[in-house]
Amino acid sequence: CAGKWDEINFEQVPSKASLNYRKAFGRHDQERYAKYLESVKKGEAKMNASAVFPYEIFRSLVGTNFYGGNAAPSAQDILQADLQWKSMPNWMGKNEHKGLVIADLSGSMFGHNGALPALVAISIALYFAERNVGPFKDLWMNFSESPSFQRLQGQNIWEKYQNMDKNNWSGTTNLQSAFDMILR
Repeated sequence: CAGKWDEINFEQVPSKASLNYRKAFGRHDQERYAKYLESVKKGEAKMNASAVFPYEIFRSLVGTNFYGGNAAPSAQDILQADLQWKSMPNWMGKNEHKGLVIADLSGSMFGHNGALPALVAISIALYFAERNVGPFKDLWMNFSESPSFQRLQGQNIWEKYQNMDKNNWSGTTNLQSAFDMILR
């Protein structure tokens, strides 16, 4: 508020503020903020993420238009979101996740509150698929009219989203089709 951008200790910025003010940090203190992000990337500094939800980080990149209507985020936005994504706490604790993640991406998930239900479903699917162990590591299933298995591909959260097959994200849910795919 005082315009003293050069006095901000980015490691002490709370997780929600880090997400909300990332563009302002880049705009008002570009060089120092870029150095901070590189330090986080190298493991020399930390980024807070304990109070931010996966969908909030995901939404910072894709907005609410999942089919490419938004402008692509900048490299710095991708780096910041990915670093904060990787800094999220392990909500599973000591338990390993060994199950198949199924995300409901039927048409009804996109029609409410800026597609918030779909944002939550996709981000939670990404979160658990990445942290999964065993045969379902990096694998998830979309739960819609024509369910399909999808494997996460990419080096960061943006690339993983870009590589998702979005063709079956609509229609109605078909529980029997999902069970049939799992059995096959």
